[in-house]
Amino acid sequence: MLKELKMFLVKKAVFLPGTIAQTIGGHLPKIPALSQAAFISTKKTVRTGKKQSPNSYALFYGEHIRRLKAENQGDDSVQASDKLKHAAEAWKSLPFEERKVYEIRARVLQRQAAQEYDMLSREEKEEQIALKQSKWDKKHGLALKKEMKASGKPRGPRSAWNYYIQSENFGKGIASARELKASFDTLSDEEKQKYIDMSKEDHERYLYEMEIWVEKVIQEGNRHLVPMSYRKKYW
Repeated sequence: MLKELKMFLVKKAVFLPGTIAQTIGGHLPKIPALSQAAFISTKKTVRTGKKQSPNSYALFYGEHIRRLKAENQGDDSVQASDKLKHAAEAWKSLPFEERKVYEIRARVLQRQAAQEYDMLSREEKEEQIALKQSKWDKKHGLALKKEMKASGKPRGPRSAWNYYIQSENFGKGIASARELKASFDTLSDEEKQKYIDMSKEDHERYLYEMEIWVEKVIQEGNRHLVPMSYRKKYW
């Protein structure tokens, strides 16, 4: 493993802090560690546009899965959950010295990514930040939700439970949501009907406002904002 690590460092042409070199018995040349200011800068880049480097387990997992695939002659019939379980067990049983090598490789990649990011111009960094934010928003659907909200999309309907916790029972000596739910379950059908009727009325309000909003966004040329459940009706 030490030989593989040396070859990896030479191939990547990155600097290794002296403290890390000492942890593996001085088999690698000691190189001055990054200063405290540089280390703080490295931590800040994680919260910007720098690509996230794989951690030690991610490196091990990738190699472990490739090794399993080679042993099974490319058979992909194994379930993903089984692969995760097998890799986790193998990682737990890995000797400390071998696990340390993966940790060192992960740190090296993190430092290398930080150095590459620091070499970018301000415009390139801002471009990467915008791209990363765009991908995150797209993944979580936030960009579309923000656009819908800005266009005046109606508030969703409240349930009977929502109306109950906003009623006179809310905050009167009830310590937790669990106790509040228990008190709601003890209500009679007649007592619950009050909140059910309020929820039905709010649902009708929502459907009415949605019809108006959908027609509005279509007229404005924002058809992409129309939910799938309404698209069959309008086109």
